Amino acid sequence: MKYFNEIMSDTYRVSLTEVNDCSVIALAISCNISYDTSYRWCRAVGRVANKGLANDPLLSIIRDNDAYTLTRFKDLFNPNGTRIAKLIVGQRMREGRFLCFVDGHAFSVVDGEVQDSSQRDGLSVMEAYQVISLSDAAE
Repeated sequence: MKYFNEIMSDTYRVSLTEVNDCSVIALAISCNISYDTSYRWCRAVGRVANKGLANDPLLSIIRDNDAYTLTRFKDLFNPNGTRIAKLIVGQRMREGRFLCFVDGHAFSVVDGEVQDSSQRDGLSVMEAYQVISLSDAAE
């Protein structure tokens, strides 16, 4: 959880007492930005301190930012038709940065590794998107 640990120790982190900030952390990791920048972007679309942020406003931050592209990840189902669990989603996201959603929670996957501290590993992944930085894509 290298990227998660970096964000959690970010010297620019707005508040060490912030709770319900999974959307802020997931956005920071997915976009490779600081916690502080992510916090400001989330606040600009209506996030209130210590409250969560719904999926659509979080996705709009990336969609409305010319520095990134957002592509829906579609391989979220097992052969039997059930959705894959958060615990194993990284096995399908081997390369790149992803923003993922389970019921009431957001997290990231970077190069196949889930970046999250939540103990809710068995929940089904409802949505996932690959986040591509256009500056990285140009290199």
